[in-house]
Amino acid sequence: MSIFAHIGNPRSNKAKKNVASSLASKALVLVDDTVLGVDTMNYAIHVAQKTGCELFAAFVIDTASMDLLLQMKIFVREERDTLEEEMLAKGRRTLETVRMACANKGVPVQTLLLKGCLHQVIDQTIRANHIDFLIIGGWHNTSTRKDTASTERQLVLDTVDCPVLVVKSPKR
Repeated sequence: MSIFAHIGNPRSNKAKKNVASSLASKALVLVDDTVLGVDTMNYAIHVAQKTGCELFAAFVIDTASMDLLLQMKIFVREERDTLEEEMLAKGRRTLETVRMACANKGVPVQTLLLKGCLHQVIDQTIRANHIDFLIIGGWHNTSTRKDTASTERQLVLDTVDCPVLVVKSPKR
């Protein structure tokens, strides 16, 4: 007996969608306003179309790094607050772009504007919403350029308890 006997012909599109949706019913995509962020968003929309999974899109404002810069006296309070307001506006614009792109493709999406330490906020969101897998954009972590964003994305991989799909941009 085939492992697909209970759902019919495994080569049919309906059977493939049933198998995919039984494996993952909720996906979280981490979005930003970069070229790679747009590629990642489009890939997540495609995955949601093909699998029928529920799509969540999160824009995270790294307030933990802002607070650290404030404590180190690199920022004064006004600079930190201004940066946070700018990031909130950017997050709202980015999530509106996600909503429009999803609507154009007929994919329902729940958007989340989050604040805090990236890997902690993503882990909490995954747990709270019972997310089955995470979709994030790739990054380069070289010895000459090891920035906070790369470190935080690596921490996401290390801490979440679900599969992570890393989207790499095609060579342009």
